[in-house]
Amino acid sequence: AASGEAPLAMVEREGLGAGLSDEALAGAVADVLAANPDKVEAYRGGKTALMGFFTGQVMRATGGKADPAKVAVALREALSGG
Repeated sequence: AASGEAPLAMVEREGLGAGLSDEALAGAVADVLAANPDKVEAYRGGKTALMGFFTGQVMRATGGKADPAKVAVALREALSGG
């Protein structure tokens, strides 16, 4: 690191290793879906390419801390009504 700080210390300070709790991820998914009801309906109507849009919105909402694989699973569950 240019700062001379040990990588592990930087990861801990920035919270980069912590990931995101399941509750925080679920909240972000719910917020994104609630903010985009037209896109939710379009997705449920067959426009599955919108998954990329939703994933990007959740990643932005979580500051990039969410695991993209978990985001995809959470979105599929939420969009299927489960």
